[in-house]
Amino acid sequence: MGAIHSNTVSLDNFTLLNLLGEGKFGSVYKSIHNRSKKIYAIKEIPKQKMINNTGEFLDQSERNILPQIYSPFIANLYYAFQTSTSLFLVMDFLELGDLRYFMKKNPIIEEKSCKFIISCAIQAFTSLHSKGIIHHDVKPENFVFDSKGFLCLTDFGISQKLSSRMKISKSGTIWYLAPEVLYGQPYNLTSDYFSLGVIMFEIMEGRRPFSGNTRDDLMGSYINEKLVVRNPYNYSNDAVDFVMKMLIKNSSKRLGCEGIKELINHPWLSDVDWKNLSVKNISSPCLRFLEPGNAIVKKQQKSVSFMGSPKAFKNLSGFYYNRFE
Repeated sequence: MGAIHSNTVSLDNFTLLNLLGEGKFGSVYKSIHNRSKKIYAIKEIPKQKMINNTGEFLDQSERNILPQIYSPFIANLYYAFQTSTSLFLVMDFLELGDLRYFMKKNPIIEEKSCKFIISCAIQAFTSLHSKGIIHHDVKPENFVFDSKGFLCLTDFGISQKLSSRMKISKSGTIWYLAPEVLYGQPYNLTSDYFSLGVIMFEIMEGRRPFSGNTRDDLMGSYINEKLVVRNPYNYSNDAVDFVMKMLIKNSSKRLGCEGIKELINHPWLSDVDWKNLSVKNISSPCLRFLEPGNAIVKKQQKSVSFMGSPKAFKNLSGFYYNRFE
C-alpha cells in the first residue's frame, strides 16, 4: 500500500496536485506520494478552526476513530501529522464523485443500482459498528465512489464510540438524523440505519420521507406524519418493506435493532453476493453512469497551496499516526 519507511512522515513526502473540495473545517487535496507515486487525498484542517475559547484543541474524532478500523468501503486513514498552523490527514483518494452528485445526475435510479448502493453502505457499517462506532453523519455527500464504482463512507468528524460515558450529541445534517438523535435522546447503531433509510427513500421516491426545513419542523413531522411510499419507479415489494423498516421511528423496533445481520438477511438483499462484494470482486452497476473527476473542484497545480492558519499554534499531543508502523 505504498508504505513510507522513514521514521517521520510530513508534507515533504507529498506533492499537491489539485484541490478536491472545501468544507466547514478545512480543505481536501489530491496529492501524490513522491517515492511510491501512490495517489492520496490529504485533508488539511487549520488549527485555528480546531481551538476552543480556552485555547484547547477540540476533539479529533476522525483522527482517533479511523486507526481503529480498516475497510475497502471507507476512506481509510494512512498518516496523520501536523505543522505549526495545520493538522493533516492522509486518506484514500476516491475519484468518481459523491452519491449526492450521482443522484442529481441520475434522478431515476434502477433498483439494481439502489441495492448495490445500500449493500456497499452495509459493508462500511459492518466494519464500523463491529467496533461500536456510530458514524453520526450518514448522508449522500459522505458516500463517495472509488475508481471501480464502489461506494465508500467518508467524513468521520463527528463519529463516536458508543459507551455509557458518551456525550449525547444532536450534531449531523438534520434531514438524515434519526428521531432519537434529533430529540437529544440516547441513540445507538440503528440511528445510522435510519439515516441510510432516508437515503434509500430519496433514491426510490425522489423526495425525503418527512417534511421540514428546520429541527422543529422535522420533530413535528416525526410525531404527526405517517410514512407514505408512492413507489413511482416500481421497486419490488421487498424493497418497499426494507426501507419502511429502516425508517421505523422507534429505534427498538427498527430493522437492525438486533444487529446488522437483520439488514443482511432481509429478503430484499437475498441475492447479494456478500462474499465477493466484500473484496470488490463483482461489477458495479453504477460505474457506467460515473465519469472520472465528476463533482471535483479542479485547479491548476501552480495555484494549489495549503491554507494554514494566520498564526502558529502549539503541537497537538499524540496526533501523529503512521498505519504502517
